[in-house]
Amino acid sequence: MRKISKISKIDILTIAFMIAFLIFTLLLCYVDKGILCVHNEKEILCNEIGLCKFNDIFLVREMNQTLDIISDVFMYMALIIFIGISLLFVVRLIKHRNFKKAGLQYLMYILVMALLAAFWLFFDRIVIVNYRPFTYDSSYPSTHMLICCYLLPSSFYLLSAESKNKETKIIGYSIIGVIIIIVGSLRVLAGMHWVTDVIGGLLLGGFLLCLFFGLIKGFDMKKEA
Repeated sequence: MRKISKISKIDILTIAFMIAFLIFTLLLCYVDKGILCVHNEKEILCNEIGLCKFNDIFLVREMNQTLDIISDVFMYMALIIFIGISLLFVVRLIKHRNFKKAGLQYLMYILVMALLAAFWLFFDRIVIVNYRPFTYDSSYPSTHMLICCYLLPSSFYLLSAESKNKETKIIGYSIIGVIIIIVGSLRVLAGMHWVTDVIGGLLLGGFLLCLFFGLIKGFDMKKEA
């Protein structure tokens, strides 16, 4: 019964994050549409943006390349860890010639990342909700937040699977939480995103993370690392 209860909670969280993301995206598309303008080095850029008054509160008036680079470091760090874990899975798969023995949790990790990439492609190339404050690039949801919200906790889960030290895990997840907050703040302060882009990335990243843990529970995966 305990196992069913845990799966149910994860399923509820997964659905809740997705519904929250969809509702927030619709609000952004249709509620409080307005024009916000900034001045970059060459011209004045004006964007029509939803939740305009809310976005205007957090809008910075110039780009900060240093803060942008710092936020990039966190995202690239998450991607490097993902590549390392993926290569580990490939090595284990070659060795065991069996997905279950190689670690189905690693496969779920990679498949959810593929879904993340599909979401990125959809919002970056097909349905563009917002443009960045200072450039004409797709802005919603924040890719940095999306990647950090999914990859950092899920990677830590896989890497700490053998550890039985709860304090270490609590500290690890706490540090990851702080990093996610820092990344979101840096993206806004750097002028690279509207604050609603960051919130959208957080909600969609939360959905993907809960989906990953739901798949782990659903397949009754044990610690196979």
